[in-house]
Amino acid sequence: MSPEQALPERRSEIEGRIADRIDAAAGESLAAELSAVPERGDRWYGQLLVVSYDAVASAPNASEQPDDAALVAATAIELLREYWALRERLVVQLDEGALDRSEGQLTTGLLASDFLFASAYSTLGSLRGERTAECVERFASGAESIVAAFGEDPPRSTLPPESFCAFADATTGALGRSAAVVGATLAGADEPEIDRFATVGRGVAAVRRVPWLSGEDTDACVEPSAPDNPRLQEFATRRLDEAERALDALAEIATVDELAAFVDADRVVER
Repeated sequence: MSPEQALPERRSEIEGRIADRIDAAAGESLAAELSAVPERGDRWYGQLLVVSYDAVASAPNASEQPDDAALVAATAIELLREYWALRERLVVQLDEGALDRSEGQLTTGLLASDFLFASAYSTLGSLRGERTAECVERFASGAESIVAAFGEDPPRSTLPPESFCAFADATTGALGRSAAVVGATLAGADEPEIDRFATVGRGVAAVRRVPWLSGEDTDACVEPSAPDNPRLQEFATRRLDEAERALDALAEIATVDELAAFVDADRVVER
């Protein structure tokens, strides 16, 4: 299967698995809120996990996994993505006065996001194999970063450039990092490889928060207060340079052609 064929087919498969999880477990009280979980044109983070897995799985010492293991893990990372996206929408609505803390809508939204969070873990935990515990641990690292970003001092709808860059690392950067390292870990990558996959995932994903620089559409709501600030350009350039160096290093020990082609479309910041 060529990469051009694989991407839309995998997206559809991941989308169907997410719908099944929601339909099977969501009660009537959350049905309306969860019905707003969109069908996405990319399922980018799930795709990143799969191509990271594939980059390692072709090696002779790769871990043997069920045929759908990578898609199961990709579904988990996309459920975590939906948790993040919903939490961020709620934060912005509260900050802009579009939602009152006393309203039942807020409670329902928080419960729906908790459902997505729990579903992400239970989906990943359904994997069976010697690498499952390690995958869950690496997944948890990204999840904890995202949760902390909405912690006791949640972000405002706009942030100063420096704070925005830190928030990008803590949200989409952490999500991309987890996607890449879970995929690589599941396939049996060793620690030096995993560190490089982490750098690739974090770098390319963090820049997705700045669509006017990366050319990507985004479901993020929090924005920088000064979009033209040069710190944003410097941040994007630094993260993409780091990702490119890590990808070059991986090319010496893994089959990264599909991974490189996948992330190449995101590496369009002028440097």
